[in-house]
Amino acid sequence: MNAYVEKTEQQYLKAIQREKDRANQEANYLRTHDPLTGFLNKQSIAGQLEAWGTIYSRYALMHFDCEQFNLINQHFGYDVGDQLIVEASKRIQDHVNRDRLCARIGADDFLVAVPVSCREEAIRIANDLIAWLSMPYSVNGATIRLSGNAGITLYPDDSRLPARLPGLAESALKEAQKRNEAIAIFDANHHHRLQRRIDLQMGLKRALEENELEIYFQPQFSVKGRELAGYECLLRWNPGGSGFISPCEFIAIAEQSSLGFRIDEYVLRKCLAILQDASENLQKIPPVAINITGSHFALCDFSCKVFDLLEEYKIPASQISLEITEGVVMENSACVDRNLTRLREHGVRVAVDDFGTGYSSLSYLRRLAIDELKIDKSFIDQIENEQGAILVKAIIDIATAFDITVTAEGVETEQQLRLLDSMGCKYCQGYLLGKPMPAQDALALIE
Repeated sequence: MNAYVEKTEQQYLKAIQREKDRANQEANYLRTHDPLTGFLNKQSIAGQLEAWGTIYSRYALMHFDCEQFNLINQHFGYDVGDQLIVEASKRIQDHVNRDRLCARIGADDFLVAVPVSCREEAIRIANDLIAWLSMPYSVNGATIRLSGNAGITLYPDDSRLPARLPGLAESALKEAQKRNEAIAIFDANHHHRLQRRIDLQMGLKRALEENELEIYFQPQFSVKGRELAGYECLLRWNPGGSGFISPCEFIAIAEQSSLGFRIDEYVLRKCLAILQDASENLQKIPPVAINITGSHFALCDFSCKVFDLLEEYKIPASQISLEITEGVVMENSACVDRNLTRLREHGVRVAVDDFGTGYSSLSYLRRLAIDELKIDKSFIDQIENEQGAILVKAIIDIATAFDITVTAEGVETEQQLRLLDSMGCKYCQGYLLGKPMPAQDALALIE
């Protein structure tokens, strides 16, 4: 009897151990594989690519992405979406009739590695696979078509570090999507530009948090008397003292992300704080112009935020001017118009910056809710030519007819200044009379 019990216990323990082993195997599988398709997952593909580097002298890694897959999920439901992904994964396995590594790294993103002899062979395989994946799918009685893009990178041509290859393939994919093309192959120059963009965006976030961005003022003068008439508030960034980064570069990056709003508030607060401190020692400070991101004017409560900041720092509305681009005033949206109207009613001046670089025409000046127009430097550079002079004179005359003040930007020569004076331009700014400088140095000009 005891022998029977002992044997039964041993069988029971073995059964438990088998169940544990099976559970461990399943857990290990789920840690390395996508449960829906059976492909490798994002975490495990890097290790497999590393091993491939010891087997194949050259292989291609292709990143495939299906377009508008979210719309398919929303229209047909997630069950249908899952079935499509399963069917697409089967097509990849069936069509790539050579050694391969397949991974699903996102909802509709696949990585496929195949040994190749050259870039042309990789492009041919990717084209064939996109064509195969784009053929109609029949799911639950519905016929659905997928379309997509692919980015390709090669080992060891683009990198000898397999762990970097997924990022390079993704960089190529983004380039294909940007150019609206089916396929793009990794381009080191494009990747470096993309990497710099990412680095600058991350650096800007840190600079805003750590108060690293500096406020500079560029003085503005009357054309006829060359007297100090105001300032333009400019932002400067010298990360770690390693050298200034062009505002044209980092402001563009900020405006294409949520950082544009944060920079606007940063500049407004910094500028108003500078004016608040200066007012304790200076009786009369000329108005300061502050550039504002175009999308900020589309926020219906933007003007209220400006008024709150003016109240917080005890700065009169007449002390500042907000500069916007032509595109903002031409947008003709209700929120933009409301903000412009409220700002001007409360005494905040509104100026159109870089006039002439957008798509507006002189005839629109009669309806723009603005106080000032700043002629772009590119026009001033041509003012000594006959056609350039005619155009600048026309802008000044029409703006003056509608009671809009004109400021010429980028004035660098005495001849340009004399011509502007003869044309009736009231104000100017540029390197001839004053370069951008730290705000405190610029305010010292008042004395």
